Amino acid sequence: MPLWFWQEIQTVSRKVDISEKTLHVLVLVLENQNGEVLVGKRPKHKPQGGLWEFPGGKKEKNETPKQALQREIKEELGYTIKQAKPFICVHHDYGNYRVKLDVWYGRDLQPKIHNKEQQQLKWVPKEQLKTLKMPAADQPIVAKICHQD
Repeated sequence: MPLWFWQEIQTVSRKVDISEKTLHVLVLVLENQNGEVLVGKRPKHKPQGGLWEFPGGKKEKNETPKQALQREIKEELGYTIKQAKPFICVHHDYGNYRVKLDVWYGRDLQPKIHNKEQQQLKWVPKEQLKTLKMPAADQPIVAKICHQD
């Protein structure tokens, strides 16, 4: 693993299970009343920096996926998920590490989002997702979003 990868993991104060070199990440695709979904831009100094992504984060040991999703979204967006259902699970190998994206889909007519991590956020029409530069692991999510209607 490259040094930047371990440095990022080590800066996380909570316990994350990385025993198998696979990061279990919970992701929320949140849709508003206009049919737009929320995306955020990753900070430049982090892996995949400068790319757009769906909100979420790493699962801690002893958390269920749903608990991890709720915690991450609350920490990142100050948002309490009203409803969400499993949407897609993506496994992606970046070569030096693997991710498992456990993706949930929620719809809220008027979500109250608070940018708690100073990450650039924006609401995007579903079809516009195809034009954003996103991590490779997010491509199956975009494909499913754009073909679910």
